[in-house]
Amino acid sequence: MTFKPGQSGNPSGWPKGKKQKRPAHVRALISEKTGALVEKILTNAENGDVESLRLFCRYLMPRHRFVPEPVDLPPAQNAGEIQLQIARLASLAGEGSLDLDSMTAISRVLAMALGARLEELEEIIGEREAQAPDD
Repeated sequence: MTFKPGQSGNPSGWPKGKKQKRPAHVRALISEKTGALVEKILTNAENGDVESLRLFCRYLMPRHRFVPEPVDLPPAQNAGEIQLQIARLASLAGEGSLDLDSMTAISRVLAMALGARLEELEEIIGEREAQAPDD
């Protein structure tokens, strides 16, 4: 369902006079202490605190935006070529030309294509075995 331009998906909105879940003095305290807490996490992470490092990596570190170059992979004709293509993707990721998320996504597609091709070949073999005279 789409809405007309300027029309809210929730026309009644936040009820007037409804209290915030967090009291104003708590929100002010959080706002006031945030900078000091972030500095403490950074300092502890630099000093080797594993939990602070985890928090930094998960919440504070900017997410790397990778814009990969197109990867030229010719159509694979067999399972061996698919394995070589996956190895090439791993090599590109290792040298930094391809990010790990892209490598994983492309490798999954190749593996699914390989699985589909194997199922197709198994069906063909099954049909031929059924047609073959018993010796």
